[in-house]
Amino acid sequence: MRRIRIHASLLGLGVARLPGALREAEAAGVDAIHFDLSDGCFTDNLTYGPWLPADLRGLSHLEFEAHLMVVHPGAYYDELSRSVSRIYFHAETVEDPRREAAAIRNLGVSPGLALSPETPVASISGQLDSVDSVLVMLVKPGRGGQAMDASLLDKVSELSAIREREGLGFSIAVDGGVKPGNARLAASRGADVLISGTGIFSGDPMRAVEEFRRSIKLVDERCTRDVAS
Repeated sequence: MRRIRIHASLLGLGVARLPGALREAEAAGVDAIHFDLSDGCFTDNLTYGPWLPADLRGLSHLEFEAHLMVVHPGAYYDELSRSVSRIYFHAETVEDPRREAAAIRNLGVSPGLALSPETPVASISGQLDSVDSVLVMLVKPGRGGQAMDASLLDKVSELSAIREREGLGFSIAVDGGVKPGNARLAASRGADVLISGTGIFSGDPMRAVEEFRRSIKLVDERCTRDVAS
């Protein structure tokens, strides 16, 4: 049975707010915490280093994952492997995605491949059997609070079709302007993981996650009926 997951992104939150945000997210019932690491080169802003998930690991029982928006992702794998269960690296930053995925998996971590808005699915179609997840960015990477470009959901549909046609097992995640009001649209196109920062933390996280769950409930139920039939 398909179950759509909600991951809370900490991008844009001040460091002092992070412990409280973790507690709020866990109480609200999110499925994982998403860390966005930017180096100021691949993106035009700088966030935090690979030490942060480890520093916060003791404050939450939730799964941690990291999204590397950096030009040299391999330099981060070892340290992140001590605190996260999934690492996304960007297709645009590596020569051989399959080799990067293997390096991450060898550390006991699940590998994920991220696509910037300008990167077509066709460019990584031959690599999809090497990763556990594909992250489709619906905004320019690096900054929170941007509005979703819904036209980029076509990539989600394309990935979903490839997955079904080739019998692959990767999950599809979306990030960028994901909010309760557009969550059903993303899920209906094939997204399994909804990553949201502003959509959760701009108000009451408990209420936001409840709205997310209501929004995607019909998609979950429809998928369950489809499997049963």
